[in-house]
Amino acid sequence: MKPPRNDLLLALGVMVLAGLEVGVNDAIEPKWAALVTELPLALALAWRRRLPLVVLAIVALGTGLEWSLGVSVAQPLVPLLALVIATYSVAVNEPLRRAVLGFVLVNAGLAVALIHIRGHSDITVGSFAFGTIICGGAWAAGLVVRSRTEHAGALERETERLETERAVAVAEERARIARELHDVIAHSVSVMVVQAEAA
Repeated sequence: MKPPRNDLLLALGVMVLAGLEVGVNDAIEPKWAALVTELPLALALAWRRRLPLVVLAIVALGTGLEWSLGVSVAQPLVPLLALVIATYSVAVNEPLRRAVLGFVLVNAGLAVALIHIRGHSDITVGSFAFGTIICGGAWAAGLVVRSRTEHAGALERETERLETERAVAVAEERARIARELHDVIAHSVSVMVVQAEAA
């Protein structure tokens, strides 16, 4: 299943960003762990519209794995960016129940990952809350976009229905006028024939 071109470009852009961030930011250690986890989770974003829950799970697992390999929670921005994109995509592309399920599961998974690696000094409740608030905002934005898209689609369908009804009404009115005109002409011709015979 080939991903849409825009999603593929997004994934490649996030992969490049991950490579640049790991190369430039000296605070990201170990660099190999960041690259090994961030590149696949960035690539998964290419399927964010077709398999949004799967992509969200891959991104969340990749983020948790990166933390468990010793990469600082506070340093790389790419996992947070990927989580935001994946969470938004779930909210936009999945039915509401599955979108809620995805959001709850990813937050539960991230909480478990944080608890599992609590030994790192930079992991705090604030780290989890920050990620939840940022992803929650992306999720809410996705719900709003989906709602507006569905509303616009409903309005478009209603417009098409009204246009069809108008076209049918115009055709029926034309047919009625044609029948009446035919009746008037037929009556006039009949009158002329009678008058001609009388003359």
